Amino acid sequence: MLRINFVFFFIFISILSYSQGINFFEGSFNDAKELAIKQNKIIFIDCYTSWCGPCKWMAKNVFPDKNVGAFYNQNFINYKMDMEKGVGKDVKKVYKISGYPTLLFINGEGEEEHRSLGGCDTAEFIRIGRKTLDRENNFGSLLRKYNSGDRSPEFLAKYALECVNLSIGYDINEYFKTQNDTDLFKEINLTLIECYLTDINSREFKFFATNYEKYIQLYGNQRIESRLVVIFSKSLWSLTNQKDPKPVPVVINERVGLYQFKDSSKIALKIEMQFYCNSKWRDWNYYSVLADKLIDKFGIDSIQNYELEAIIQNVGKNCTNIEILNKSLIWCDFFINKNYLVSENMLNKARIYMKIGKLDSAKEYANKALVEEQNKTTPQIKEIQKFIKELEQPNEKN
Repeated sequence: MLRINFVFFFIFISILSYSQGINFFEGSFNDAKELAIKQNKIIFIDCYTSWCGPCKWMAKNVFPDKNVGAFYNQNFINYKMDMEKGVGKDVKKVYKISGYPTLLFINGEGEEEHRSLGGCDTAEFIRIGRKTLDRENNFGSLLRKYNSGDRSPEFLAKYALECVNLSIGYDINEYFKTQNDTDLFKEINLTLIECYLTDINSREFKFFATNYEKYIQLYGNQRIESRLVVIFSKSLWSLTNQKDPKPVPVVINERVGLYQFKDSSKIALKIEMQFYCNSKWRDWNYYSVLADKLIDKFGIDSIQNYELEAIIQNVGKNCTNIEILNKSLIWCDFFINKNYLVSENMLNKARIYMKIGKLDSAKEYANKALVEEQNKTTPQIKEIQKFIKELEQPNEKN
């Protein structure tokens, strides 16, 4: 009778743990590896830190999910580890953990099977787990092939892309050495240029820049110009560490001037905007001046939709120049009149009005944005409702 009760108790506890989300193993890390070998399972390690917001979000919203628990408890030995304490420090060093949360998967021998960087929802977390279980195609299989000496160009391209997806360092020069100049026109090589290239002195960039028009013919102006601007912008970041650097526009003109780009002055302006948007010399007011200059000089119709949308977002959120903020209201109208992202740009306009102190106009356009959004097949109204509530709070206090 005692044995029967024990069996039922064990079953009850097992069902309870599955229904309550992931059951994390609480023994030592070595015990977890021994258990993984014994059960022929992969270990999932939640690599977190005490200060990591997305780590806390997953611990609260993803790990307790019953579907997540059912999948991970059945297929993995689950383990939590603070990367700044105890064994976590060693694991961080061995597996080169550089961001949090890192969802790390290893086998009982300590070999990496897969990983993912950053928080995710329950569906994505289960998808990551399923990919990990595919031991023929997960990252661990690629890593083992790489370590065993596979250096075929097709394999290296696949490996390089997976490293990008998982935020793992890889020396792309190893792959590009297998490619001749004409190979660089291939789609896979353009993708790798987009993912990896930052050195404007490299063979690959010089070929890319010299054959700029050919790339545009093959892949379109938006994609190619955007990548050119980003690479040039990143090449300027070294200036931020120089004691007496040349003025940024001078350096841009020197570097861009080496190539005969069509609309080189437009490209130069965009490079400077990228630099002041993303480098540690970030200056939103100067960025806004440059954006205004770009639109004024070349016309709003010449700016790609995705570029103008980013400009409106950046200026509306960060600029304090009232004159340019007022101009950005006109930029919003340009999109609204084109029937492009109408509710989003009405909300942008409402936020700009709030920033310049015109609360009645802000409320007007926020409510217009709400009506437009509600007419969509799958409306997303929470953000607009939140903004409207923020607008109403000052009146509530009064």
